[in-house]
Amino acid sequence: MKLIKINKSEIFDTLGIALLLLASFYFYKFSYFAVPSIKFIIIENFKIFILLFLCTLIYLKLINNRFKNFFLFIFLTFVSIFLLKLIFNISGNLSLHFFLKIIYSKIFNFGIEKKIPLYVKILSYLTPYILIILCLGLLNKNLEKVKKFYVIFGFFLSLIILWDLTKIYNKQKIEKEALVSSSIINKVNNEKKVLWVLFDA
Repeated sequence: MKLIKINKSEIFDTLGIALLLLASFYFYKFSYFAVPSIKFIIIENFKIFILLFLCTLIYLKLINNRFKNFFLFIFLTFVSIFLLKLIFNISGNLSLHFFLKIIYSKIFNFGIEKKIPLYVKILSYLTPYILIILCLGLLNKNLEKVKKFYVIFGFFLSLIILWDLTKIYNKQKIEKEALVSSSIINKVNNEKKVLWVLFDA
């Protein structure tokens, strides 16, 4: 039985794509705007990263056959959807689907605050896939270059995640120090009250 060989280039590509997908999850679930425990964030993101890394590595390894271009097209469509959602999630104000609902509310003239028609829900779900498939179709002969771009962009996004985690850590550190300081002040005040009671007695 032959062992599956994994070269450095495959590891590098897998790492970059996994970081890009992790960033999409991170800015959807966590980030500076929604701050749980920093320890919880790091542990959860590490577990998700390991899963994404393994799944990406296995998939990229399996598509090395005569249908590689077709499977790479599907894979890049999937990654592109997450990247598109990331662009909206990273703003912290507007989701992709809500943005599309606003666009369609103008086109079909219905109130966004009212019940959304079913056909608009379907359109807002399908639109990103249609646009991405069209774009990748135009870039069909350059899918490897698109993948390389996503890999490099994934490493860039990892720096943004680290920067955001630093902000969260600093914020929680300040809050913890303020809490400790407040606790000490309250303790001192309570001791003063006890002394006043003793002197009054």
